[in-house]
Amino acid sequence: MLSKYLKCFFLPLFMMGAALSLSAQISGGLYTDKYGVKAAIGYNFTDRLWAEGRVGPVNAINFSYTDLLVHFNYVKRPSYEVYVGAGIQFSDLLPDAFIINPIGLSIRPFTKVRNWSIAFELGSDTEYGLEVLRGRIGIRYLVDRTIRSGD
Repeated sequence: MLSKYLKCFFLPLFMMGAALSLSAQISGGLYTDKYGVKAAIGYNFTDRLWAEGRVGPVNAINFSYTDLLVHFNYVKRPSYEVYVGAGIQFSDLLPDAFIINPIGLSIRPFTKVRNWSIAFELGSDTEYGLEVLRGRIGIRYLVDRTIRSGD
């Protein structure tokens, strides 16, 4: 029971602290899928490669899901990015971790405020040997734009 709360609250804080201590470019966001809303913290290694952790709150049936992902910006333009990713999803309730393979489109609709973006993802998740197609939508805020080019 305690590990559930530790993961939900301390994992995002740890990831943010690690990103800030390395003087990295970080992002924060909210995503929604069939499991509910997840808070996200991202870390940009380079202009094209970034990692993200997403943690969902404990829901009505008393368990949460956590995603750990690595993304690659395949197409990068000033107003949008197309990215592919790979990662794992695990929960307090289920003993197995699931493989996640998202393909996403991140759009920056506001020309004066490029730090905000809207992300649309479609990907196959592997659950118990079955491929399941899932969609996600989210918003992101990029704290520092020093790594991002072309804007």
